[in-house]
Amino acid sequence: MACALPNFYSTAHLMTTCGDGQANERLEFGFNATFTQVINTHADRVRFDLNGSATTKHGFIAGCSTLTLDGLRASAIDLQTTTSSCTARPLVSVVASASD
Repeated sequence: MACALPNFYSTAHLMTTCGDGQANERLEFGFNATFTQVINTHADRVRFDLNGSATTKHGFIAGCSTLTLDGLRASAIDLQTTTSSCTARPLVSVVASASD
C-alpha cells in the first residue's frame, strides 16, 4: 500500500513478474517529484525509467542496493525485472518527494 501525502510518495512494491522480457510496472507518484530513492532488496538487478527524464532511460539498480536521484523531475517510475534465472519476485521500495 502506497503512502500518499502532498508531494510525498512511499511504497514497498513486490514485482508481479520475474525474468527478462516482462512488462514494465509503473508506479505513479501523483505529482512531479524532484527527489526519488529506490531500494532494491533482491539480489538481481532491476531496470528503471523515470517518467519524464530521458537521462534514466534503460537505467538499472544493482541487486541489494540503493539508488538516489536528486534534481530529476518525474511523475512516475517504470520498473522491470532483468534476469530469467531469478528465483523470487524482487521487492523494491520507492520514495519520491518534491519541494514545490
